Amino acid sequence: MRMLVLFVAAALAVAMPRLEVRLSDSTGTPIAGARLILEPLHRGAISNPEGRAVFHELPPGEYWVTVRMLGFVPETFVVQLRGDTLLQLVLKPEAIALPGVVVERERAA
Repeated sequence: MRMLVLFVAAALAVAMPRLEVRLSDSTGTPIAGARLILEPLHRGAISNPEGRAVFHELPPGEYWVTVRMLGFVPETFVVQLRGDTLLQLVLKPEAIALPGVVVERERAA
């Protein structure tokens, strides 16, 4: 009986869908280092150098993926997960206003 329970648990874990997210900018360049949050499970990931992030073993349902990356507009996307899903996202650039800098120096005598 114990072996049957372990086998069923292993089969369910293998059957759980995964969500793969691929991030790029408008030119198709992958975005590495973006932070992704998967709600309502509160799972996080960071996109790799190819702009990919993967969430494994997710129960089917509706999820919200929030993406944040410096230089891009933070966005939230809704995903209906029924099986393995690939979500390709193009992030919009965002202008960042930096505070002014004053450079002062005394003249050597």
